[in-house]
Amino acid sequence: MKTAIRTTILCICVLMMSAFCFSAEPHTPEISSAIENVIDNYINILPENSSLLGVQPEAYIGKLFPSVPPHFTAGISVSGTFLDTSFLSDGMKDVSRAITGALSDATGDTISISLNVPERIPYPAASVSARIGGIVLPFDIGLHAVTTVGGMFDSMDFGDATVSSDYTTLGADIRCRVYEESLFIPQISLGGGYLYSKHTLALGAENNYILKDGGAAANLATQLDMSVATHTIFVQIQASKKIAVLTPFVGLRALFTKADCEYGWQYETKIDGKNEVSLSDRDSRAYTVDFSDTGLNTQVFGGIGLQIALFQLGLTVSYNFGTKYISGAVLLDFKM
Repeated sequence: MKTAIRTTILCICVLMMSAFCFSAEPHTPEISSAIENVIDNYINILPENSSLLGVQPEAYIGKLFPSVPPHFTAGISVSGTFLDTSFLSDGMKDVSRAITGALSDATGDTISISLNVPERIPYPAASVSARIGGIVLPFDIGLHAVTTVGGMFDSMDFGDATVSSDYTTLGADIRCRVYEESLFIPQISLGGGYLYSKHTLALGAENNYILKDGGAAANLATQLDMSVATHTIFVQIQASKKIAVLTPFVGLRALFTKADCEYGWQYETKIDGKNEVSLSDRDSRAYTVDFSDTGLNTQVFGGIGLQIALFQLGLTVSYNFGTKYISGAVLLDFKM
């Protein structure tokens, strides 16, 4: 899990670091545009990734009261969204076109910038999850949450760059049973909920090079701070059918997302220890992407649950018709 997150962070940082560490004159529009392109993709990735963390195989787990035994679950969930990394590589090409000429003029070298990452990578998430049955009425309530703590992903080194990252996700939903399971009819529920995900990233890097005019030594220090927080509301329908110890299920969701985004970047060049204004630049921006901007995303999901005694293993896959993302999740919980 930790290795996968480090790999994902590295892929994103290669784009960011390249945008900064090879700039030789102000290119604010191009660099900021590249960062905003990454953020735009994150707005789709974060809710998609966390949407499976609260999925329970049963469309309805039963009542907490009156019921013997009372119905509830508690466990852990791990999910992953498989990403097409073209948004990183295409952004890198745009940045490269804007800055390679300027750096070549400053250094006298022929500069080539490329982003070498796999075509598809899994972006992971995990949470503690729980679900509790309703009281008297046939409904249940689910919760999931996780946050990085204790410098879990703090000061990671990627060559010239040092990266710190934090991730938080939480969600809650309620489902109401509309059809009770029988011999030939699956159990069906209608529900809705809220998902919150936030990813922050801080990157610092240094590069040294030699200017062609006079052979002076130059030092380039760069810094990036980025934060993306998504708020997603959804409605869903789910059907499941218990067959011995197995519970196959299928569902459909409509998701609406808004995002609070913020970034800031700067690079500063020093020549023989003195700041060179013409080779330094910075920019920052905070903005909101509203529900109307992201529109409706429709997700179909399904899988199977396996219960042995009081423990359940759940496997889920999903496909988003809007973003084209495919995701998968594993649930392991204690279930009454």
